Amino acid sequence: MKFSSMLRILKNAQLATRSTARSASTSYTPYTPYTPPSPPVAEAGSDQIVSVGDTVNFDGLGSTGSNLSYSWDFGTDATPATGRGVTPSCTYSTHGARTVTLTVRDTVTGAQASDTLTVTAVSIMSQTVNDGESVKFKVLGAERATVFSWDWETPSELGLNPDVGNSPAVVFSPTDARETTIDNAKWYAYPNRVCPSDAGPAADKRSIYTITCEMTFPGGISFTADSTLTVNVPWVLAGFLQIGFSGSPTIAQNSGTQLWEVTGRGTIQRIVRSQTRVPASSQFYAKVQAHEQVHHNQVNTGLASSYYTINDLWTNHLRDLTADNRADLEILIQWAVEDFIFAENERIRSLLPQLKRAAYQVSDPISPQYLYQRCGRFPA
Repeated sequence: MKFSSMLRILKNAQLATRSTARSASTSYTPYTPYTPPSPPVAEAGSDQIVSVGDTVNFDGLGSTGSNLSYSWDFGTDATPATGRGVTPSCTYSTHGARTVTLTVRDTVTGAQASDTLTVTAVSIMSQTVNDGESVKFKVLGAERATVFSWDWETPSELGLNPDVGNSPAVVFSPTDARETTIDNAKWYAYPNRVCPSDAGPAADKRSIYTITCEMTFPGGISFTADSTLTVNVPWVLAGFLQIGFSGSPTIAQNSGTQLWEVTGRGTIQRIVRSQTRVPASSQFYAKVQAHEQVHHNQVNTGLASSYYTINDLWTNHLRDLTADNRADLEILIQWAVEDFIFAENERIRSLLPQLKRAAYQVSDPISPQYLYQRCGRFPA
């Protein structure tokens, strides 16, 4: 064999060896088809019933997807109006139902999805009445509710002491409607102290009750809303005595002097009115009425009967009045009557403790004995 042929055979052998080694050292990755990420799914949560002004908490944890961002639109009259994150919150300033929208977005692919829920905000307006008056309550924003149940709670500091108060006979009519009325409940009107430390005209005579309404909405959702009822008892204006005069004296022009003069008592009458300003249905009506009747009798026939008399008005204030014309004389008469009443009010002032003591001696024993009491202010 020639040398050149042998060299060619060796080269071919080397090439074959290299090819075999290269084939043995090469590996291959199997082909896997591309699978796009699942689109996001938004889950805003269940419908909610809340009270106006309460904090509403939302939860978007049920949403699925990758790289999610959360954007909320809370609907009308919400503070704040929008929110971000999985569990934001807001409050509502008005009653009614509104739609809340959650939008979730895949921040890598840009895909997004939305879901909604309904938030119903309800409210019961607070009320203020005088003892014995009727009062109405209505649940606002609960048009979708199907069942209503009203109730009340007494202030904890009052208790149920029969010696100084009464247990209110509270009846809701109707009891199962969105709007109800309470008539003649005869509420407690003041905490159980026969003579409270702040007794007197300036005292704050009121009690605050909690009124509740339990409602059932579609889907069996139950919710209880509450409000307050403030019950006042008049003190200064519970009753009063009014003393005045009606009618007018006779007047004429003097033919000699040409002056206008008062010539007679005419139709002047003394008017004494006692008024009870609490409703007849109030638990204090009989008590206040008896108290004011004592004052009425005192002025008519009793201790104060010598005050505000027609004879005094005529003799000392009217009969000597004169004026250049009729109109001026009528004005002078009006002023004279007003001045007389003012002077009598001042004159009787020193007698008031005695007059009031006598009235309280009559009204104090009348139940209930925890308001409109003498409480040592006019000792015997």
